Amino acid sequence: GGGGGGNKKKKKKKKKKGKKKKKKPKRKPKPKTKKKPKSRKPVKKKSRGSTPRNSKPPTPKPRPAPKPKPPVTQEEKKVLLSQVTKIMTVLGEKREEEILNIIMTSNNLSAEDETIEVDLDTLNDETLRKLQTYVRGVMRNKANQEEIAAWESTFGDEAE
Repeated sequence: GGGGGGNKKKKKKKKKKGKKKKKKPKRKPKPKTKKKPKSRKPVKKKSRGSTPRNSKPPTPKPRPAPKPKPPVTQEEKKVLLSQVTKIMTVLGEKREEEILNIIMTSNNLSAEDETIEVDLDTLNDETLRKLQTYVRGVMRNKANQEEIAAWESTFGDEAE
């Protein structure tokens, strides 16, 4: 058993010798460059839609006054009257009530009688434009268009 122990010692010596032979390479000092100092304060990202807690909300920019709409022409009144008549005749009471509501609220009228006659020439342009907008919306509806088309094919120009 003594021969095996000697081999171990020799190996250890070899290892030690190997360590002595290996020299760590000396590190060369890096050239000094000026670096920008990092700021220690965290950079706040601007968030959209919210204002910082301590600041006042931005004052809204004044909008330019809307351009006055041109007065309603006689031709527009004629078309409007035709469309209002069709809507009231074909589409029934719900639409009729909406149309009367627009006219009455715009002109501070009250419904005393069951029948109300309105001359479009007596209505102001603002009311007429509101009516045009409402009528345009009703006329764009496909179901309404189909009902009106069916009515027109049956009655044609008789009702106007």
